[in-house]
Amino acid sequence: MEISEFIKSTSRIEKYFNKEYTKAQIKEMYEELKKFEIERYNTLVSLSIRFCEHLPKVVDILQLDYNNPIIDFEKKERIKCNKCDSTGYIVYQKNIVDGNRTLKYDYVALCDCENGKNNYKKDYPIPYAKELGLI
Repeated sequence: MEISEFIKSTSRIEKYFNKEYTKAQIKEMYEELKKFEIERYNTLVSLSIRFCEHLPKVVDILQLDYNNPIIDFEKKERIKCNKCDSTGYIVYQKNIVDGNRTLKYDYVALCDCENGKNNYKKDYPIPYAKELGLI
C-alpha cells in the first residue's frame, strides 16, 4: 500500500470519529500497516467504523484483522461492490431477548455480488442477505 492510499483511507476514520491522528501516529501506523493490500486496509477501515467506539489505534486495526472471521483474503479477485465493501459479507445485528434484557449480536450474511457467491462454502452455509431481506 502506498502512503497516499493509506492517508486517503485513514482520513475516513478521522472524519467519522471527528478526530485527527498526529503526524507521529500516522507515521507509526503506516509503518505497521503498509504490508496490507489497499483493498484489505479499506475493509479494515470500514470494520473500524462499524465496531470501534473511539478513534482506533494500530492494535485495534490489527485485532480486527486477526479476530474477524468474515474477512477471507485469499488471493481471489474482488469485484467492486458498495453494499459489502467488496468483502462479500454484510454485517447485521439481531436483538435477542434474555429475560428482561435485550442483547445485540452481530451476524453476517453473504452479499448477492460475485464476491459473496465466491465466499459460499457448503461445509458452513451462511444465508444470503437477500434471503434475509437485508438488501
